Amino acid sequence: MMMMMKLSFACVVVASALALSCSSSDDAGGGGSAPQDVIAQHQGQTLAIVSDGSYVYWASKMTGKIMKAGVHGGAPVELAANQSWPSTGLAVDATHVYWNTVSTDGTLMKVPSSGGKPETLIATGASGIRGIAVDANAVYYTNNTQGTIGRYDLAANSPSVLVSGLTGPMMIAVDADHVYWTELQGRVKKVPKAGGSVTQLAEGAGGAIAVTAVGVFLAAGEAVVKVALEGGPALELAKSQRSRGIAADEQFVYWTDFLAGTVNKVSVDGGEVTVLAANQQGPEPIAIDGTSVYWASGGDSTVRKAAK
Repeated sequence: MMMMMKLSFACVVVASALALSCSSSDDAGGGGSAPQDVIAQHQGQTLAIVSDGSYVYWASKMTGKIMKAGVHGGAPVELAANQSWPSTGLAVDATHVYWNTVSTDGTLMKVPSSGGKPETLIATGASGIRGIAVDANAVYYTNNTQGTIGRYDLAANSPSVLVSGLTGPMMIAVDADHVYWTELQGRVKKVPKAGGSVTQLAEGAGGAIAVTAVGVFLAAGEAVVKVALEGGPALELAKSQRSRGIAADEQFVYWTDFLAGTVNKVSVDGGEVTVLAANQQGPEPIAIDGTSVYWASGGDSTVRKAAK
């Protein structure tokens, strides 16, 4: 049942692995959770994961590696090594994988998704990057320490600042026209990709963010929340002990519950929650493609998938 959250809103105010192809029935858990596959083991804590439908990619904070594996199985492949604390930012487009590192100055990096030499896009001043999103033309990112939303033009090989003067921008997402992000204080905002006035969509509903044509979805700690693309009342779609990662398509919202150890889904309009995987050991990042859900759990250092 959907519930109205008590949030305040505003208008215009200027987000060595071991592959197994068998079902992991021992960890699938009860409560109707679906069978799941272990894609990789021994990955340490993984804070970011994405899929392009053919491969799943992840960034391991503990191993310092950017990895990929086929969505239908096969040995994981190392795309980059010796990365200094790859963080929560990870994105993929038709040709490359993008991520950030949290070293002394920080970097914004890319590597061909088919394999090749990693390339540094931004060499310094990127230690505050927390979220990364990409479209066909640019990489968009939050910089928590600088209080900015950045845009790296892939054709011009040049960074620029879309928005400045923010307080703690964290996670980020994009659609065809806008960039959306969350802030530490729970604010949710957007700005046109071409730049312009910032619109505050909600307050008190921050966390991980996903955007589709039907709304903005947020892993807001003890709840999973939906906000209209133009702002307005925030709807609580589901309760959660500690929601961490979130993903969405046109029909369902998917999220990890770190404390409950579950991977879940619910209709974008709310309703009964379906547990896709139970008994997970600290699941955090989550990603989806047309058929599957992918997540990583730091407690047992695994990357897993289940059918949507």
